[in-house]
Amino acid sequence: MLDNSRNTEGLDLSFMEAVMAQPPLVTYWVLWLTFIMTISWIVCLFSKQTRLDAVVLFIVSVAVMISMQWMYATVGFVRLLGLPHVVLWTPLLVYLGYRVSRVDYKTPFRQILYVLMASIAISLLFDYVDVARYLLGERGAIPPA
Repeated sequence: MLDNSRNTEGLDLSFMEAVMAQPPLVTYWVLWLTFIMTISWIVCLFSKQTRLDAVVLFIVSVAVMISMQWMYATVGFVRLLGLPHVVLWTPLLVYLGYRVSRVDYKTPFRQILYVLMASIAISLLFDYVDVARYLLGERGAIPPA
């Protein structure tokens, strides 16, 4: 089992506690991403047309959760935590864009995928910047708010 109590600015926090210790906008954004990723794969289960997408979304969601927990246990609450999003969500966004452009989804499924894609795209903007900042030398822990 991974040790989720990585020291962050002198505090021993679980990954979720470290997220919740961030400024409110960051916390709300993480909660939104968790919600939209979860609700998207659940909603997509209800249509034969989107079941494959539901499976892909579920697998990517689990992979992101596991990799984020592992990275937090390994390196702490640092900007490199955006790397699992960059590695897993970039191809997911391309996949979803391809599927939405090629498949004639019914309206509610198309809408939820558009909201999900917009949320992922916004998050990736921050994640790419964070990973770049880490690679350029900003390796310290992100302090709690």
